[in-house]
Formats: sequence, C-alpha cells, structure tokens
Amino acid sequence: MTKKNTARWTAKYPFDPLSKEYLKSIALDVDEYFSEDLIHIMEYAYDRALLMKTRKAPVWKNDEIEAISYFLAVLIVRGTDNRYLYWMFADSESKRAYKLLLFEDNFAIIDLVNRLGIDIESYGREFGIPFLEYVKITSRFSSPRWKAYYYRVNNGYVVIDKRRLARIISELVKDIVIDDIERITGIPNKIRVYSDRLLHDVRDILEKIRESQEIREVLTTKNREMYPPCINWMMQNIGVGLPHAARFTLVTFLGKMGYNTEEIINLFSRVPDFNVERTRYQVEHILGMRGGRKKYSVPSCKTLRSYNLCFPDDICKGIKHPVQYISRAKKVKEYKAKR
Repeated sequence: MTKKNTARWTAKYPFDPLSKEYLKSIALDVDEYFSEDLIHIMEYAYDRALLMKTRKAPVWKNDEIEAISYFLAVLIVRGTDNRYLYWMFADSESKRAYKLLLFEDNFAIIDLVNRLGIDIESYGREFGIPFLEYVKITSRFSSPRWKAYYYRVNNGYVVIDKRRLARIISELVKDIVIDDIERITGIPNKIRVYSDRLLHDVRDILEKIRESQEIREVLTTKNREMYPPCINWMMQNIGVGLPHAARFTLVTFLGKMGYNTEEIINLFSRVPDFNVERTRYQVEHILGMRGGRKKYSVPSCKTLRSYNLCFPDDICKGIKHPVQYISRAKKVKEYKAKR
C-alpha cells in the first residue's frame, strides 16, 4: 500500500491496527497542535468529537488531518471523564465507519476484519463469518432478524451480505474506540480546555440523559414489594393458569420493569399449558420483537377493572395506571422509613 493509499485508509478507518501504526509515524507531540500554524487541526478534531451531537456526513479534504483528528478527538473525549460521552463518541465513529464500509472493496473489508481478529470467508458477493463470532456480536442487536437461523450456514460460517457485515464491523468499532479512550491515562491541561468545552456544548444531551435515568429509576424496579396488587395477584396465580388479559398485562408490565425475554418466559414456565416456543413467540410479539414490531403498552386501571383484574389497596386510590403505583409506593415507603 502506497503512502497516499495508507493515508486515505487511515483517514477512513483509524481504528484499524494498520492505521494506528501509520498514525504513530505522522503524529506530532500534542503541544505542537496548539501552535498558531496547527491550531486549526485541533479545532477540526473538536468538531469531530462534537459529531456525536451534530451527526454530520463523513466528508473531509485532507487525509492526514482527518486521520490525526481521530487521535486528538479521542484525547478530548477522554478528558471529559464522562463514560456516556465515551459511548456517544464511539457510537458516532461506528456509524461513520458503517457508511464508509458500504462503498468499500470486498477484499479490503476482508483484510480489515482479519486484522480485527475475525476470520472472514468470501463467497462472491457475500461473506462468511464464524458462527460463534456472529452470535456473540449480534446478540447485542434487538431485532430478531439477526437470529442465525434466518441465514445460510456453510461449514460453520454464517453467510451474510455486505450491508450486514458492515453493521457487524461497526459494532466492533464501538468496542475498539471505547478501548482507545479508556487506555489513555494522562490528559494535558490544554486538551482539558477542549474537554470542558465539549461538556458545555453537549450539556443539553447530558441533562436529558440524567432526567430519563431518574424517571426510569422511579418508574421501574424488579422489587415485587413495589408492584400494584393486580400484578402481584397475577404473579402469585400464574401456576394455576391466568386468563389471556392477565397474561398480556403481566408481559407488558414486566417488560416495562426491565425483565428480558428469558426471564419472562421462565416465569411463565409454571403455567399448566406451558409450551416454550409458543410462549417465546407470544412474549416477543407483545414486546415488539416480532411481527409489525409494535411494542404494546401496559393496560390502564380502567381496562383491568373491566376484566375483573383490579384488586385495589390504599395506595391505588386516584391512580389511573399500574406503573404509577410504583412511584407512589416508593414515596410511601420513604415516608414510613422517616417516621
């Protein structure tokens, strides 16, 4: 690969081990990027870090500056000491890589993935990825269309097209970028000025994250003591059989509380007519993982009363939805603890 081609490759995929070696050969001491002649590179790197918010298209004019901007942007993000921003930056870089990979030569993609530690096979316009590697990576994806049984398996390799392989590579990129960030131990004070600027410019995003986390903490829990009596009744009587409306309510409520599919299926294993495959299909359908991908909401108290599934206690007075019970139950518990 010529120096020009290496520069272009590094500009596109700075996370590649080959690119990192090239970066070492062209990168200057960090302090030099704060000189009057090179400060524009520092500003460009800052804009790259800010892509986590702006989501601009991956377009650049100078390959070496583009390549170096990754190294500097990683320093800026590390200086925030904010793990959520680490993830946001890694996600931004993974999406950038995905868009570029869609237009990449197939043999170049194979070489890249091999350097990332995965043995890829070529099948003309398709690719083969080792079954265990495929399952390991795609287990993170929520869509059931990534299940291995939807694809042809050839001698232990799952056969997929270029678009799906690019998506899998982009998932690997997240891990690599976060690792690049976290392995940095010392941040120059000049870099921290940019880190503080980044924290300021994304403060609206961080505030929304904080608020959403607080809401989730208030409205979700796996502590059954906080559940409304209707839900506890359903969980207590699941072994003797529940009407369809109760089963539907229980699945939607538990999904809202953070239970995963396997945990819900395991709970329903006590149902007299339990069938694991049928139960899995029904649970995944209700949680929006199958069919039209519609995620159903927990029925209201009014709806549950119409099915004779409402067993109110003192905390239930005035609430209109089972999920509201949790925040009120927590407040009651806190009040009693203070007395």
